[in-house]
Amino acid sequence: SVIGTSVWYAVGRLVGHEQIMDVTKRYGHWIAVKPKDIQKAIDFFQKGYGHWVVGFGRIVPGVRTYVSIPAGLSNMPIVPYLVYSTIGTVAWTGLLAIAGYVLGDQFEQVREVIAPISEFVLIGLAIGAIIWVLWRCSHRSSQ
Repeated sequence: SVIGTSVWYAVGRLVGHEQIMDVTKRYGHWIAVKPKDIQKAIDFFQKGYGHWVVGFGRIVPGVRTYVSIPAGLSNMPIVPYLVYSTIGTVAWTGLLAIAGYVLGDQFEQVREVIAPISEFVLIGLAIGAIIWVLWRCSHRSSQ
C-alpha cells in the first residue's frame, strides 16, 4: 500500500506546481477541483501540517491515495512521508483486521445489513453527481 501510494507522491514531485495548475485549470472541473484548491492544499502542507495530513489521510477512504499528490507537490521530504504514510496504513489495516476478528463468522449477517444501505448510498451519490454535473453545465452555458 505504501509503495503504491508513493507512486502518487512521485507524480507530485515530478510533475511540479505549474504543470498541475495547468491540468487543474483545463480538467479540474471534471472532478470539482480548482487551482485555488490545489494551492490551499500545498500551502497547508508547507505550513507544517503535511505529516499529520498524510498519517490521518491514509485512514480515510477516498483520501488515502490522493493525499500523496500534495505531499509531493509541497516537496515534503520522502522519509517523513514514508514514516507517516506507513503509520496511517498500519492503523487502517489494523482497524480492518480488528473489525474482521470481532465480526468473525457474522460477516454474512453484517453484509445482509450493510449491502442495501451501501447500495442506497451509492445510488444516491450517483444521482447527486449527475444532478451536479448537469447543473454545472447549464450554469456555465448561461454565462
